[in-house]
Amino acid sequence: MAEPKQIVALPYGRPLGDFALQLVCAASIQESVENSVLTVVWRPDRPFKKHLISMLPNAAEMAVDGLIPADIFDPGHGSAVEVKPPHQMIMLADLVLPPWMLRGRILAALPKIATLNAPELELDMPGDWHVVVHWRESGAPGRPDTFRDTDAELWVQIIEFIRSLGGKVVRMGHEGMTPVDCDLDLAGQPFEHQVEAIRRARFCVMAASGPASLASAMGTPILFCGYPGGCGVFHGHDMVIPLRFWDPAGTYVPRQAVLDKGLLDDVALPDWRASGGRVEAGSFEEICAGIEAMMGRERQTDPGTTVKALEIPFLDAGPTAMRPEFFWLDE
Repeated sequence: MAEPKQIVALPYGRPLGDFALQLVCAASIQESVENSVLTVVWRPDRPFKKHLISMLPNAAEMAVDGLIPADIFDPGHGSAVEVKPPHQMIMLADLVLPPWMLRGRILAALPKIATLNAPELELDMPGDWHVVVHWRESGAPGRPDTFRDTDAELWVQIIEFIRSLGGKVVRMGHEGMTPVDCDLDLAGQPFEHQVEAIRRARFCVMAASGPASLASAMGTPILFCGYPGGCGVFHGHDMVIPLRFWDPAGTYVPRQAVLDKGLLDDVALPDWRASGGRVEAGSFEEICAGIEAMMGRERQTDPGTTVKALEIPFLDAGPTAMRPEFFWLDE
């Protein structure tokens, strides 16, 4: 049998969601190349990265401090790079996947999308079934205040609605989040415990942040509240409520105008809010309608066979009080 093809991936994303997407892209490419092995060269600059890499199917890994220099791809005479791991490994690889190749758009061209498989942990979960919720608050570690920050009061109502349907609620997040009454609060608890809660959840309800991307990358159904657009790893059992903007006069701002104004930029958004503009990641009524729809949805047992990298459209008819503007990703 021929020697396996060597694939080396360089997922250098720092945020949780970006890194999870890059790992899924690398593993999906490796699965589409017959007789190949994957080595992930990564930067140990975030505590969750080691655990995420352990969730990759059929991958070796090598942690390196600092950046790999650009001239690593020049093995010729006079190169400034000392040839040693991981540089030697990269130069001998059959396929190198730099960060700019590990993007969601590439998934649409692949026959199957990999999922991140978390090892089972012995951890008590409340009730017969539970939903994992997550939202981002002002002061999230390592991230500026952005359109992704949402009000904890909204999520208190969402938690109570899920309970009214007979479910238990597990909250994940970082230390210092607003205290809430839920059945199991994992905010600030070990990352591995939060991953286990996602793995065993009936579904997740999350605002736009890294855990939402992680949940879908793991194949757990998710109601994604306030998705800003672009490509990502999604499955047919996932649901999206798009992010929406209103100007200071209370007029709904269509998607194209949002892009033209650069409102998805972390720098522009504070000025927008300071001027009286409003951003909404889904109303309480919409999210409740989405949760009820998720209750009747079958979880895909092998989501990797049908997952698509989708360019998520925005519903520019404008919000209405009576018609929830969400949609399934397989319709």
